[in-house]
Amino acid sequence: MDITGIKRGNLYLNYDMLSCVSICLFEGKTVKSDAGEKTIKDRYYQFMFENKRDKKDVQTVRCGYPTAREICDYYGQDLPTEFNVFAAAGGGAGGAVGHGHVNWNPARRQLYNAIMLMVTRFNMNGGIIIEILAEVKMDPEDAVSNEWVKSVNTIMDKYRTSMPEIIAYFARHGDVRRFRFDELKRIMLDVYGMNHTRF
Repeated sequence: MDITGIKRGNLYLNYDMLSCVSICLFEGKTVKSDAGEKTIKDRYYQFMFENKRDKKDVQTVRCGYPTAREICDYYGQDLPTEFNVFAAAGGGAGGAVGHGHVNWNPARRQLYNAIMLMVTRFNMNGGIIIEILAEVKMDPEDAVSNEWVKSVNTIMDKYRTSMPEIIAYFARHGDVRRFRFDELKRIMLDVYGMNHTRF
């Protein structure tokens, strides 16, 4: 979604902001900003917007810090803490959302991390996984939806990957944070009877 010039005013007028995440780039990866032709090389912000009149019209926007700051200020939201896969990065090591301490539900936190790992690994900027991410971030202290867990497992199935494979990919580029997915595995086993999952 191009949000340059007057189009940004249209965004503010007609769309609600559902979600924003900050993702660190690595190993020379880049993304193109939707707020002009600038190529982003270090960290980008990915927003999800929903049309106020047509809930099926969901748009994803990627941009750098200045535009993200403006958007968050307009909607009265804090910029999210960056999500960084690597342990040595410091900031965002907990994968926190926004500022301040959040007492995450453990399974919801694990699902957030799993989704962010997939988004970072496969450069995802749309689809059901981004919609689930917005829901996961909305009420971090609440219990996670079993259906979200199953859906993310199914998405990994379609990508023919798994969390261990994704972690192994990142490990080739640096010291990866320690991620746990035991709560998600338990849900897949207890609720769906699946002992072998993608988590």
